[in-house]
Amino acid sequence: MSAKLTIRTDANEIPADVGMLIDDVRKKLGGIQNSKLRFAMEKLSSTTEIAEAVGILQGIQRDLGLISQRLEDCASILSQYHEILNSNNDSPSLLVDSPEGS
Repeated sequence: MSAKLTIRTDANEIPADVGMLIDDVRKKLGGIQNSKLRFAMEKLSSTTEIAEAVGILQGIQRDLGLISQRLEDCASILSQYHEILNSNNDSPSLLVDSPEGS
């Protein structure tokens, strides 16, 4: 299960915060590539049951969807950060959405 969490952060901390989100994506991709995805693909190629194959495919899709959501969050946060940098606001702060529970 995932949920949206709204946080307020200082604009100067955004690059480090986004860096942590990207590290999270990197770890998830590494985990999928090295074990979970490989296991799922092996199981998928050896199953003769349609229902099992559908379940495996849905699991892979769900895992990749969580990664996609995190990447969308990073892009959104960085777009907002870019707007702040281009504005004339002397003490910027930003309201960003970041999903938790992924």
